[in-house]
Order: sequence, then C-alpha cells, then structure tokens
Amino acid sequence: MVIRNKVHEFYKHRRILDTLNTLLRALREDIKYTGSSWLLRKTLRKLGFTWKSTRNNRKVLVEMPHIVAQRFYFYANNKCLEEKGFTLVFVDET
Repeated sequence: MVIRNKVHEFYKHRRILDTLNTLLRALREDIKYTGSSWLLRKTLRKLGFTWKSTRNNRKVLVEMPHIVAQRFYFYANNKCLEEKGFTLVFVDET
C-alpha cells in the first residue's frame, strides 16, 4: 500500500517518474525500503502496475485497467452503502 501511494504521489505532486531507480531512491529515503530494484519491479507488477510506452518512446508506469476498474467499483459501492445509511468499518488493509 505504501509503494502504491508513493507511485501516485510521484504523478500527483511531482508530475514525474523517470525510472524505477528514481522510485527506488525515493522509497529508500522515505520508508527505508531495503529491497533491490528487481524486487521492487516484481512488487509493482503484483500491485497491478505495468510500464507502457508513450508516443515519444518513453516508458511510464501505469496501473492495469482491471485494477482501476475494481477501484471505481469499490468506491461506487461504498458510496451507495453510505447513502443507504450503512456504517463502513475496515478492519484490515486488505
């Protein structure tokens, strides 16, 4: 979850994510990440991220479409439940 938030922070606030090494450096500074770049690449893949090429042959890190769709479904479902008066309680990160 922390890694996903860091990737989103790069795009939202800094507007740039040059390379995997840039992300690795930021994670090591901010959360004392001790893994290698290979492990980070594997973790990003498990979290639903993939590298896509842009028109100018530059690669950017994006979330896979099915992950984004699941998140929208989750938020829409939560909103409907809250409107009906249900109280949502989250017991775990998963």
